[in-house]
Amino acid sequence: MTDKSPTVAIPAGDSDVKPSASSSSAVDRLMSIPHIVTSIIQYASRDRPTLARLMRLDKTFYKEVAPLLYHTVAIWEETIDSFFRGSFKPCGCDECLERLKDDWGIDRRADGGLTEYGKLFSKPHGYGRYTNPAPRPKTPHEDEKASSPVRKSPKDEPLLKTNITENAKNVQKGPRASESQDVEGNLEAVDDDDNPAVTLPISKKDLLRLVRVFTLGSHHESGCGIYSKHVQEFMQGVEILRILETPCAPHRTFHICENCPGGSCPIVDALNPRKIVVRNVSGLEVPFPAMWKANSKTKEMVFVLPTKMMSYTGKDSCPSEGLVKSLIGQFTEVDVIRVVFWPDWDDSLTHHPLARKLVGDAEARAVQAELGGKPLSADYIATVMHALTKTRRLDPWDFRRPRVDFYGFSTTSLSAYGRSMLVEEHQKQKGNAAYDLHTLAKQWTMRKEIGFAYNSAGGGFVTGSCDEVSWYTIGNYERKKFKSEINEWDNV
Repeated sequence: MTDKSPTVAIPAGDSDVKPSASSSSAVDRLMSIPHIVTSIIQYASRDRPTLARLMRLDKTFYKEVAPLLYHTVAIWEETIDSFFRGSFKPCGCDECLERLKDDWGIDRRADGGLTEYGKLFSKPHGYGRYTNPAPRPKTPHEDEKASSPVRKSPKDEPLLKTNITENAKNVQKGPRASESQDVEGNLEAVDDDDNPAVTLPISKKDLLRLVRVFTLGSHHESGCGIYSKHVQEFMQGVEILRILETPCAPHRTFHICENCPGGSCPIVDALNPRKIVVRNVSGLEVPFPAMWKANSKTKEMVFVLPTKMMSYTGKDSCPSEGLVKSLIGQFTEVDVIRVVFWPDWDDSLTHHPLARKLVGDAEARAVQAELGGKPLSADYIATVMHALTKTRRLDPWDFRRPRVDFYGFSTTSLSAYGRSMLVEEHQKQKGNAAYDLHTLAKQWTMRKEIGFAYNSAGGGFVTGSCDEVSWYTIGNYERKKFKSEINEWDNV
């Protein structure tokens, strides 16, 4: 049997070269062959952990892999800080520190103990609001570290505190104030962005400029409050923004941030994408404030309504008022509003290695058995769809209306749930003639009217119906291959 394993051709004369400190390593020589680098990257192009390792391996790989790895990015509470780390240098002046304390509170007292604010937000893995409080299994390294004996004696603690204080003073005075070359003492050489210890082929600011598909999961308001200005400066290349409210129960999600409802996420406002996708519409409210205005570049708004383990059953699940009021009069500036009835949630962030499941498997199966086959309320879903077709009129002569496309509605299961407004209206006009709930819901959605509506903030405005409302099958939706809507990797 012949050996068919791949081989690397060695140029003539290289066999006589003996290893030395000055000669290039085998890895460097291998990385100098372009087609080998290209083949490795193509092979690993859909395996993100491998791409991340390749960026750390070699500067050639760093430059070639970065556009692939940063093209499609997902961040949420667990990763928002690490994603932006290195894009700017936080200011440590007294004024900024005081402002930070006023805005977000202070975690620790002068003696190092946690304040009440610190106890609230020092839960494992960040802010504690969006994660399961159950303890996470320790890694073998953590177990080994925990079992190692601590040899520090109490009398060494004052000396340790003194050394830390002296190092901090030396850093404030400048690099010449200390003769020590220890890493702990020479903090400025590590933290100074103007003179970094390691020069990367592509800076973090330029890496942020490579992002094209950006998934934003639920997070604490301090994250978007701090990073939004850097998003506005460095991430204007984003073409598709996916707002992924993290599921916290079988038919509920956390708000995208604590500014919602009633406000907006600063990161969402800072971006100017061509398309915005709201992936998990939970029936509560969409993550936009009343009278929200899309940025100039945004032409498409996509809403994915999960129908499995979910609801839209009105009285039995989620009330209609919150979602309906948050939709009326919105998104007038865009060209297309696309509504997709899709069976499943996108719960990918809750299964990430850095996160933990918020709904146990047993609980999910029990709820699925109870609600999985439950039809949608025809009245409720018709009201929701009609709200999506009612846009605000900015002035009496403004006739601009987006086109509204519905996908997959004809295959959803509907029920009148006893007394139905749609059925009563039908019987008033046509007596006891046979009817179809899907047809009645479509007719209600496409009613033409000009009226006056109140939004969730209590303000009033004139509304008008969209002229173009179209209905398509879910098969038609899949054939059109819209990018990064159901999943961020779709047709990327």
